[in-house]
Amino acid sequence: MAATAASSLSYGIGGTQILWVPQGLLEQIVSTHSSYQTHHVDLQHLVNLISCIFQNATVSSSKGVEQYAQLTDMINKLETVDGMRQALENIRNLSCEMSCCVSTMASSVDETTMQMLRRLKDYSWNAKVVLAMAAFACSVAESSMLVKHRNTDPIAMYVETLKGHRYTTTDFTVLEHIGLFKAMIDVANTNLAFLAPSISRIPKEVHSIKDAIACFPTAAYKILRIVLQITSILSKKKDHFESTIQELNVLANEVSHINNILQEKLTLCLRDAEKYTYEDITIRITKISISEFIDKIMQYVRTQGFENLRNKHLLFLISDLDISIDEIKALNWLYQRNDQMYEIVWLPIIDLSMSYDVKRFWELKQLMKWSVAVEPTRVEADVVEFVKKEWHFIRQAIAVSMTSAGEVVCQNALPMLWTWGNTAFPFSDKTEEILWNSIDERHGWKLELVLDDFIVPELRSWRIEQHSFAYSAEVTFHGFKNSPRKSNTPPTPPALP
Repeated sequence: MAATAASSLSYGIGGTQILWVPQGLLEQIVSTHSSYQTHHVDLQHLVNLISCIFQNATVSSSKGVEQYAQLTDMINKLETVDGMRQALENIRNLSCEMSCCVSTMASSVDETTMQMLRRLKDYSWNAKVVLAMAAFACSVAESSMLVKHRNTDPIAMYVETLKGHRYTTTDFTVLEHIGLFKAMIDVANTNLAFLAPSISRIPKEVHSIKDAIACFPTAAYKILRIVLQITSILSKKKDHFESTIQELNVLANEVSHINNILQEKLTLCLRDAEKYTYEDITIRITKISISEFIDKIMQYVRTQGFENLRNKHLLFLISDLDISIDEIKALNWLYQRNDQMYEIVWLPIIDLSMSYDVKRFWELKQLMKWSVAVEPTRVEADVVEFVKKEWHFIRQAIAVSMTSAGEVVCQNALPMLWTWGNTAFPFSDKTEEILWNSIDERHGWKLELVLDDFIVPELRSWRIEQHSFAYSAEVTFHGFKNSPRKSNTPPTPPALP
């Protein structure tokens, strides 16, 4: 028992006491986090906006037209970021929880912190910190706006009174003077830096990233708790505020101390990141088996209708973001008529060493009638190498056919789908061979083998004609495809060069 107590007392992260928490509390903190993170969003614009709010809060008068134009541009950029709508909703909810905590006893700070962590369970630990800072900035912005207009706008005075702020002092220049705003922006930027692609390329077994990841849960918990404490202090009445300056100063120092710890770990990670370019990673990748591949894919899509994939025949549509929209439309047409025989999972492959067109990804995903698609940055390097080496994916889209038992029966079923449609199910190499061998040389060849009703809607009317003419030159085909038989004279082919 004594040994256990000693172990608990000595427990810390990186030898720092400020991040120490009892083992039981650590387990509670970790339990709030989902191992299947589904909310991924670029938070750089959000951090920029937080910084702008803190800067404006310390200015006594309203900004000019130029500054407001800058803010408007910042907000417009924020609204174009994929996944930001959900993030903004979470920020609003966090802000409400902070306000509720302010009106209760101080003992509820720990409970509210855990509630906030649970609300953000689908974000990374680093993203949780940024979103909590955004929620705090939201409260600061509201208070700052009311203070600036309390003596000139009756509505501001009424709102301030109704919210209980009428007798509070919110001199944000004090927060700037003691370095609180700077400490908060610094720790937000540090957490943002851990989300950079260069850091994500470091293998998880490398000591620097392993050590950093170990401290994320307690760092996030401590920072969120401090944010709640600051919010509570700022809500106090004027006659109590002066006595809390020292307390705010202590909290600002705590944030700075936590940030210094994270910065030290970030420096080590950045040093190691230089050793792991994308090319280096491909050399070090451990070859995975088909079962491991399936496990990884199922982990990616666990929150996207995972149950629909159980015991189902799967088509893994593997492509880059340049996949043809016509191919997607044709697959949609077949998928909606497959009588639930199979499900499609889109696995987009991108260059992991570069940023990708997020807008293009979501546009393509919205076109697809099937529900399951993997966000590109979630696809790990070993999965990319697997599909390239085992299934020979380069650039052209492929559809790998896999039975419910996990057996790959065709490494590219797309040609089969374009030719035979759903009649080729289960889209195996053997099935395709049987279908081709069943064609009678004289009577088996039909127009449907070359064209489909979906691709050429006029195909049904063409069937009543005795002859159809197919020509491979694109210019000639475009010239007569809309009127295949308006005369008995065949179309004149283009002149040879």
